Amino acid sequence: GLGLAEAMPTPLVSTSLLEQAGAPLPAVAIANPMAAEESVLRSSLRPGLVNAIAQNAAHRNLGVRLFEIGTAFLPPSDGADLPAEPEHLGVVVGGAEAPEAVDVLEVVLRRMGFDASALDLAAVEVPGLHPTRTAEVTVGGVAVGHVGEIDPGVLEAFSVPERVAWLELRLDDLFELP
Repeated sequence: GLGLAEAMPTPLVSTSLLEQAGAPLPAVAIANPMAAEESVLRSSLRPGLVNAIAQNAAHRNLGVRLFEIGTAFLPPSDGADLPAEPEHLGVVVGGAEAPEAVDVLEVVLRRMGFDASALDLAAVEVPGLHPTRTAEVTVGGVAVGHVGEIDPGVLEAFSVPERVAWLELRLDDLFELP
């Protein structure tokens, strides 16, 4: 209903793509990768979705609106043997500014049954996201993601000629809330 098309980028990426997108590092390495371009698992949905925007821009298809529900892979912590695999929702809106991503966020939360009073946005700096147009999303007192715009430096690195609104939510954290 928001005019977003579903994208399904591969979870296998290169470390350089993660760095280019400003995604969290270190990443979970694949023991026997088939190619250097697919040697680690993504730690965020951002690299694949920004790359999809870039591929569309290269074909003069601007204003693309995409979403993905997928797994991010985080290095093992607290003595765990396996990586954490939280489910995320990622949204990119080509040719749009941060307020449009906030509108998408509000619709998603409303459809999930959250009251508008449960939402709180606080300015924050996140690598790969615009330094003054990004906020941490808190729902019911729990930080669940970020909303704003992709950093202009990241867009330049991907040869994207337009602003891109961004939203990423950790669905596992949202599902645990009442």
